[in-house]
Amino acid sequence: MVYSMDSQQSDTAEPVMPSGEQASEPGVVAPIMIVFEHPLHPAQRLVVDRVRALMLVHQFELHNFAPRGETIRHIRVADHVRRMEFGYNEAQPDHLLVRFTVGSKDDRDALVWASSLFFQYVHYHVARIATVNGAPHHMDWEAQQDPQGPERVKRWVEAGHSLIELLHKKSS
Repeated sequence: MVYSMDSQQSDTAEPVMPSGEQASEPGVVAPIMIVFEHPLHPAQRLVVDRVRALMLVHQFELHNFAPRGETIRHIRVADHVRRMEFGYNEAQPDHLLVRFTVGSKDDRDALVWASSLFFQYVHYHVARIATVNGAPHHMDWEAQQDPQGPERVKRWVEAGHSLIELLHKKSS
């Protein structure tokens, strides 16, 4: 199989590398194989490439509720996820290999949040995802629980920041 990673071609028998593979630069690579319900056409690939740039400037707002009150921390994706690479295989146009390069295992939380938001955006606004690393993708169930979720995800990604939902209702 041939997967290109940012215009580099590589021949590999296995398209998905073992999780936690060492990157060529310092850090850890987390590869994730996405299979879409339908092949991605070129315009959809361009949108996916645009989302990569948005994700790397993205910022999460983390609310910590404690007896002394609430504290807010801002978590920048780029401080934890150094690179996102996409690999397409022309023989399987419904497959996308996404490789996240992070600094270390300590960046796990930021990687989970960023990859989840990326997959939500792609699923809702580019093309429906069938599987992630061979497991069925249940994003539609989440959307049924929160009908405003897809539009909120789109606003978060396109604005370059997100607000993790507060655990209590705030009066305006």
